[in-house]
Amino acid sequence: MNNNSKKDRDIHKSSGGHALTKSTLDAVKDALVVLNVNLRVILVNHSFYHIFHIVPQEAEGQILSGLDNGQWNIIKLKTLLEEKSPATAYVRDFEVNQLNPAGHKILLLNFHHIRGKGGGADTILLTAEDITDHKQAEELLRQEEEKYHIFSENAMDGIHTIGLDSFEYVNSGFEEIVGHTRKESCNKNFNFNNLYHPEDRELIAEREKARKEEKNLPPVYLFRVISGDRALKHVEESTVPFSGEKVRVVSILRDITQHKPEKEALPESELKYCRFVENVNRGWVIDEDARDEIKEFSLKLENRIKERSKRIEILLNAKDSLQKEKSWEKGSKIIAESIEQLGFERYGIFVVNPVRNRLEFYSGKGVDLPKKGTSIPLRDSEHFGVKCVLEKRTIQKENTKKENRGTSPNSCVWVPIVVQNEAFAALTADTVTKRTITDKDVKDLEVLAGMCAAFVDRTRTEVEPVAEQQSQKKLKYQLDPAEAYLVTGKNPEKALEIFYDVVTHGIPGFVISRAYPERLRKKYKLVKTPMMWLSRSEIENSISSDDLFELELIVEGFTKKSKESVILFDGVEYLMTQTNFEKVLRYMQELKDIAIINNSRLIIFLNKDSLSLSEYSMLEREVITL
Repeated sequence: MNNNSKKDRDIHKSSGGHALTKSTLDAVKDALVVLNVNLRVILVNHSFYHIFHIVPQEAEGQILSGLDNGQWNIIKLKTLLEEKSPATAYVRDFEVNQLNPAGHKILLLNFHHIRGKGGGADTILLTAEDITDHKQAEELLRQEEEKYHIFSENAMDGIHTIGLDSFEYVNSGFEEIVGHTRKESCNKNFNFNNLYHPEDRELIAEREKARKEEKNLPPVYLFRVISGDRALKHVEESTVPFSGEKVRVVSILRDITQHKPEKEALPESELKYCRFVENVNRGWVIDEDARDEIKEFSLKLENRIKERSKRIEILLNAKDSLQKEKSWEKGSKIIAESIEQLGFERYGIFVVNPVRNRLEFYSGKGVDLPKKGTSIPLRDSEHFGVKCVLEKRTIQKENTKKENRGTSPNSCVWVPIVVQNEAFAALTADTVTKRTITDKDVKDLEVLAGMCAAFVDRTRTEVEPVAEQQSQKKLKYQLDPAEAYLVTGKNPEKALEIFYDVVTHGIPGFVISRAYPERLRKKYKLVKTPMMWLSRSEIENSISSDDLFELELIVEGFTKKSKESVILFDGVEYLMTQTNFEKVLRYMQELKDIAIINNSRLIIFLNKDSLSLSEYSMLEREVITL
């Protein structure tokens, strides 16, 4: 046994006569494990310990499948490692999923069977590369592409891309406007010149020529098309040059045939303007009446472009600011400020509370707004906001009644914020003057809602339930699930003792505390338990008292992922310094409801001296005191 043990740990001899020393392994960035032929760990490098939060005593000399509470017990991996055929002597890019204290990990494994020489033992070199970020980036890109596809296919406008000599892509809106199927439009032999009204073909040809010569062109222009069913339509097209391999122009085509009279007259002015430019270029003399008309149109067009440019700048600034932000409270302020800059007189953000099944007012600005926390039952399907989130579509209403929003607005719109196909919240805006909300106003709000959804999706924290290593001692504290418990004292020692007892008996836990997480981990040996630090520091795994709604969603998500769980909340006193008892009590009630609904246990630690007798009595009625 002694000789075998010595041989198992002797990795200084391997194929090719190279020395594999501990210092050499520690220099490798990826996690690396050296195994003997019985799949017992001989040596592990520093990166392995760091990535998987395993101490040397839990690794060296152990069977690979027993590491990290059985996380490495992967049947297919074990089979490949035990095979000795030439095909499995060197295996690359074997993908596995892991759960460890740092959360969900996706690993790419490579291993090599090394034959011992000169009396040395055979060994297996196993490396694990963490590709979680790469996979998440791929998934994010896939989601963005899917969002673009969904947006494009559901847009009423005709979104299309133009290549060198043909359409590369057209959406269903384009099919509807031009009356030709996608297959017909994107066919290389399709003559899209036949789409244009004969009097407008010269205009289109001049623009195409100028584009190929890389001249600056107005991004918006108007012309007429003859659809597949021979109907004449006035359209407005917005174009953006693109330097892709195939795509040269990205365009949005809008049917304006049914617009108001002043807009219906615009295509003729546009045509006159284009003919004026063409005639000047040809050296023709233009009469004074035509010059006056063109001048008037030019001023209108210039004002429209300035106004649109200003609004686009507002949206781009909002996008840039949201990309730099992590706090939901600050993110909501960016959205609110952008809505105000777009010219709305009153606006609000309402969030869906899935626990209470209500639509709750989160923030806003203007006269007669409800108080924060005011809510509408989701069963009230006649309410515009409820209808908006239930149907996941924009609801616009003119001359809405007073009972719907307080002061009677002239025009009102609700836009859903949809995150991963679930209605997360809604933006609402209205006007109380004679100004009505236009189609462009609605589209700008929809753009903001899309930005908000992307921000929430990017910043939302997912906490995975992972149990601590099983204790051999008998469970000391029997806490029934679907209950809230209160532990009082000068310090949280007893609360943490109870929590530790539960999580070391197969029940995953989650700590929310004012204490710094790493100190709790070291002091109470909580290796795998996820923790959230109540702090304004904005570092990883911290959350501000301003973002309690986000924390509530994190807790709800955590408890839903496990049949049973336990949550330790140590921060009542801290929240009292940031807000007031009424809000803290309401928040504890929210957490209790989540615990009851999802079969979890909520342990609240409290220093009784921080509350008055009446306040303590109100809190005590909500919990079981331990």
